[in-house]
Amino acid sequence: MNKFFIMTRGRTGSTAIVDVLNKTKSVHTTREQEIFLRHEFPQIRKNFPDLKNYPSTLPFELWKTQTPKWWSYLPYRRMDAWLINRYLQDAEKLAMQEGVGAFGFKVLSNHFDENPSLKGTLLACGYRVLYLKRNVPHQVISGMIAKQRGVYNTKKDFQDDTRYILDIDEFKKLVEWEAQSVARDLELLRSSGFNFIEVTYEEFMADREAFFVRVLAFLGVPPEVPQASSYSVMIKDLKHTVENYQAVAECAATMGMSIE
Repeated sequence: MNKFFIMTRGRTGSTAIVDVLNKTKSVHTTREQEIFLRHEFPQIRKNFPDLKNYPSTLPFELWKTQTPKWWSYLPYRRMDAWLINRYLQDAEKLAMQEGVGAFGFKVLSNHFDENPSLKGTLLACGYRVLYLKRNVPHQVISGMIAKQRGVYNTKKDFQDDTRYILDIDEFKKLVEWEAQSVARDLELLRSSGFNFIEVTYEEFMADREAFFVRVLAFLGVPPEVPQASSYSVMIKDLKHTVENYQAVAECAATMGMSIE
């Protein structure tokens, strides 16, 4: 079974892409996409109080609470790298029980900053990487709109006719930051020696068949075109949703980018 993770940043369409990958016959992705998120996961605790019957891989922070008590006596038990390695072994076993050819999950680039042992452990365990990018101005606009709406993702057919004004100075700063962050992410993957390819949300939206032919070939599983994502496109008409669209477009152009 081949192992991978999707490395990305926020608002790149990764939720939909991971969802669609899990609809294939040969790939299993974790139910909770960001399994290394530093979070309490209150909804999981509410629905599965003892955590025993959770129907997928528990997020790492919850899994740690379920480890055998005798582990605490092991001298290396407190080492994050050892814990992550044991955690991944458990996750991989669950995926193998489904008979799939590839197992994966999502890692936001800031997760490497939060857990310094994560990168090296994933590399040592042979994980390959899909690095997901998006047109940076679109990525930033998506984040700014989501923040104003208070809605980031939904599985329903989302409808919102409200028009939003974006702060141009904030937009410019965020675009510059995201562009620099993507460059740093890619340099980290190269310098670390990960086996990776770059894919984009725009490729996913423009030609799903070509996108999955390439991605599934990299993951080493048979080609197929999976069902559409259960998640809704959050901005259906950029020119309508962004009231000061022209000003935003002109700002992007000054940075050598386009939102067309």
